[in-house]
Amino acid sequence: MVRARILLVVAGLIGSLACGSSTTPTGPDGPSSPSTPTSTSPTLTSMAGVWTLITVNGNAVPAVVGQVGSDRVEIVSDALTLTAAGTFTENGQVRLTTGGRTQTDPVTETGTFTIDGTTVNFVGTGGVRRTGTVSGNTMTIPVEGNAWVLRKG
Repeated sequence: MVRARILLVVAGLIGSLACGSSTTPTGPDGPSSPSTPTSTSPTLTSMAGVWTLITVNGNAVPAVVGQVGSDRVEIVSDALTLTAAGTFTENGQVRLTTGGRTQTDPVTETGTFTIDGTTVNFVGTGGVRRTGTVSGNTMTIPVEGNAWVLRKG
């Protein structure tokens, strides 16, 4: 039961960094959102790169995202690689401790993303959707009730 919840959290985190619009008109930077970007709005090109998870709910990674007694789920690491073509790859690790045993599992997902102003919409290949907000080189994404903060660079 705990493992299933952890996998849901991880799935929500990784492939779930997706939640977006299916409208992808083409602009000077390739697929984009229907809104008109401002000079401070990110573009697909400026978003391209590696975004590394630094905190979950304000706690440095690795971070506990669920615990019952001594059983717990931790996000060990996560990183999103975004491309100027509007695709992403997510790679991370989640650690599950149950009954005194600890197991670390990889988390991977791929998909697409679009931008609407400072909002980034992710859609994983498995259909999971997430929406994040970008400010400079920081992106915040709510994942299964947890605030994930990623930093580019």
